[in-house]
Amino acid sequence: MHLKTKLAIDRLVGTFLIWIALAAHRRTHGAQPDYIKPDQFVILKFLGLGSIVQASPLIAALKNRYPDARVIFLTKRGNDELARRIPLVDTTMTVDDASIRALVGSLWRTMREVRALKNTCFINLEAYSKLGVLVAVLSGASWKAGFFRNPADLKLARVFDFLVYFNPGAPISQVYLQLGRAVGASEFSPSLARLAVSSADEAEAEALLDSPHTRGALIILINPNASELRLERRWPASRFAQLISKLLQLVPNCQVLLIGTAAEAAYTETVQKGILPQHLGRVRNVAGALSLGGLIALIGRARLMITNDSGPMHIAFSLGTPTVSMFGPVEPNHYSFEGTDSRHAILYHRIYCSPCVHHFDTAPCRGDNVCMKMITHTDVLNAALGILRSEPIPQEKSVSIVYTRSGRPFGVLSRGA
Repeated sequence: MHLKTKLAIDRLVGTFLIWIALAAHRRTHGAQPDYIKPDQFVILKFLGLGSIVQASPLIAALKNRYPDARVIFLTKRGNDELARRIPLVDTTMTVDDASIRALVGSLWRTMREVRALKNTCFINLEAYSKLGVLVAVLSGASWKAGFFRNPADLKLARVFDFLVYFNPGAPISQVYLQLGRAVGASEFSPSLARLAVSSADEAEAEALLDSPHTRGALIILINPNASELRLERRWPASRFAQLISKLLQLVPNCQVLLIGTAAEAAYTETVQKGILPQHLGRVRNVAGALSLGGLIALIGRARLMITNDSGPMHIAFSLGTPTVSMFGPVEPNHYSFEGTDSRHAILYHRIYCSPCVHHFDTAPCRGDNVCMKMITHTDVLNAALGILRSEPIPQEKSVSIVYTRSGRPFGVLSRGA
């Protein structure tokens, strides 16, 4: 299904079904339970590869507090492979959102499986999806935990045992951990888990790197993509091309690999076409050439990744691969690397209408992402060279707000815009 169709179904149908489910729910919510002892946790996160990676500290905290409980990760089909690579995830369940029919059928089967579980704590990590709330409400779990973002969400206290405020200014891993603290895992705050890779994954990455140009070279990965959830997170392709040409000039022993999914290969090719002809022999577009496991293994082997805010960025965080990451529509304090590791440079110019990504289906700028365009290729180049030279990298998460540019105020919609 198209993303807009999914959002419409979620908002309209999901809200209506939640209202019915709440109306039919006869239980009177009592005091918050002082103690729980579940046999399993079902953790729901449908969308966002990066968000799934950022859930790993929560999973570790739950297993530390409840070592005998199983962890079942419920996500959409295609994301389950990543979830299975998080240490301590015992198994996964999936729903298929390829079509309305597939979604309804897979939801029906999955809900039957969830409701058959006994002594379960259901944790909904979807703060913006009505579907996640609906699945939690209908799960039949002994305990339910989830987020609220606005006064209307407080009605969920009728059926949720633990409701936690979703703070968009806090690091997302800590936001998820707050749910863990609510259900008793309060003394453990681990860092991101390292995603598991198999020998087959390593062999796939090794085969891709086995060429005259890459053998023995310093590998720099470039991810010019961002998921369809918010394409405004993409730094302009022309800037990536400028950056790569300069990098290849200044770092003679490097090889640049452009990464992405098969669906992103065509867009990634536009970056390669903008690179100076004399450098093209040292640049390869490998978008879609690897499985997820092979891509994870490749990211683990890279000397540096330069990336938009995206799933591969979080994979790099997990693996300890140095990064230069660029933010605009998203507040970096919410989704960037948490900590002071100098191997991660964060570039961000805080303009008046940022962050907007979680508040609108269509950004007010209508794709004219000035917040990203304010990051120059020189900014990124200097950060990349600093990491390659093992120099301390100052973080550039600006605290001052830019209100206008060239006399144009940010965050303003004109009639007809």
